[in-house]
This record gives sequence, structure tokens and C-alpha cells, in this order.
Amino acid sequence: MFFAGGWEAYARAGDALAHLGDFCETTAANLGYIAADLDEGWDGNASDAAVAYFSGVAQTV
Repeated sequence: MFFAGGWEAYARAGDALAHLGDFCETTAANLGYIAADLDEGWDGNASDAAVAYFSGVAQTV
């Protein structure tokens, strides 16, 4: 089987995807910290909704 293409570009794409994965992991962790801080310092329905929202976004990311 023969493969052709820009192998250097392909290697750079892998690096870019690795960086994107690192970004998503860091963003999810930050959103988790935000949700935890909100949960500790804020009470009520709006707090519950915000914690649920940020927790959901963190899990999705």
C-alpha cells in the first residue's frame, strides 16, 4: 500500500492536536475549580444552576 502526502505537515498536525488536548484538559480543570468555589461561597437556586452549568461544561470539555 502506498501513502503520499506532506509527512512533515502531518507530524505538525499531531503536535497541534496534542496541544489542543492539553488546552481542553486545563480548561476543564479551571471550570471545575470555578464550580467548586461557587458551591462553597454562594447559596440558592442561582448557585445551584451555575454549579450545574459549569460542572456540565467541564465534563463536556
